[in-house]
Amino acid sequence: MPMVLEVLRDGDCGFDTLDWLAVTIGPGSFTGIRAGLAAARGIALARALPVLGIDTFATVLRGVDRTKPDAVGSRLRVIALDSRRKEIYLRIFSALNEPVSEPDLVPPEDVATRIGNQPIVLAGSAALQLGSVLDKAGLDVLVVPGFEVPDAGDLAGLAADRITKRRVGDEMAKLAPLYLHAPYAVRPAGSGRLRP
Repeated sequence: MPMVLEVLRDGDCGFDTLDWLAVTIGPGSFTGIRAGLAAARGIALARALPVLGIDTFATVLRGVDRTKPDAVGSRLRVIALDSRRKEIYLRIFSALNEPVSEPDLVPPEDVATRIGNQPIVLAGSAALQLGSVLDKAGLDVLVVPGFEVPDAGDLAGLAADRITKRRVGDEMAKLAPLYLHAPYAVRPAGSGRLRP
């Protein structure tokens, strides 16, 4: 909430000036996603505002298209995010930014077979790591650095586009975290009850 308040101060506005909220639903860190969703839900409830949940892949893709429109051209778009495991979070989009794969958790060495022999633009927090793997596999890869975290401005732009086009039904219904792997923490044996 302190970060939200800081953004409102920087924007010279308050909660009473908001019409909509947008929040990334992941993938990402369990704690960060849950905190962001909880804050968005709390503000939405307190102010009776609609809230959109937009995945991290789409947010990063928006940034790539905004900053490098000429470079990406007709290439397949591949967004690769660091999962802090051996695998990466992956989603593939067409040259028209339509999803051609579901969000997935994939070992880097398996990505080349999913892409095939197509030129790609690669972005996200795992782009450099995956780029070297795909280069070795002989793919035509254009790595676009600088998208290690999703940009709030890109999230706002996506939300504004979807609100303007009235494409908000799915996001409203899916305001839930997008987790692609089980949590590291697990309930202890015996459901965590104290033993006599």
